Amino acid sequence: MVALAALVVAGYVFFASPGALKTASPPISGGAMTPPVRQPMTKPAVIPVKRIPAEKDVIAMVEEEQQEVYPELPTDIEALASFSVSIDNGDRRAPPIGRRALEQTPDAETLADHEAYARREAQQHQRVLNAFRAAAQDKAAELERLIAEGRARGVAPQLLQEAEAKRDALWEAIHMINQE
Repeated sequence: MVALAALVVAGYVFFASPGALKTASPPISGGAMTPPVRQPMTKPAVIPVKRIPAEKDVIAMVEEEQQEVYPELPTDIEALASFSVSIDNGDRRAPPIGRRALEQTPDAETLADHEAYARREAQQHQRVLNAFRAAAQDKAAELERLIAEGRARGVAPQLLQEAEAKRDALWEAIHMINQE
C-alpha cells in the first residue's frame, strides 16, 4: 500500500514538472507513439458575448409577451379592489354558510325496530329533498330574472341559452322531487 502511494506521488511529481513530457523517452516496443504535446496559447480565447438588454428593454419585452398571451385581461382597478375585499370578507353574492342542525341520534327503541328506523331515514331524506326544492326554486327564479335582464341588455344569445339550460335543469329536478 505504501509502495502504491509512493508510486502515485512520484508520477505526480514527474508529470507536474514543466519539461517532463519533452524529456520522456519514446516507447520501447514499436508502433505506439506518444501524443504530441500541446503548446500553450499565446492569445486568450475570445468568448462571444451577447448584448444584455437594458432594464427598460426587458420590461418592454415582458409587457409585449403578456399582451400576446393575455390580451383580454382587464386592468379595472375597481374589479381588483372588489376581488381584494372579497378575499378578506367573502363574496356578498355567495349564500351564507349555515350550520346544519344537529340531528338527534335515534333512541334504542328506534334502533331496535327496523320499520321505525326506516321511517326515520325516510323523514331525513324528505327533509333534504325539501331543502333542495326550496333552494332550487329560489335559484330558478333568480335565473329567470337574470335571463330577462340579459335579454334587455343585449347579452349574447349563447350565454342566454346556457342560463336557460341551467334554469330548465333546475325545474326538471324540482319536478322529479315533486313526483316522489
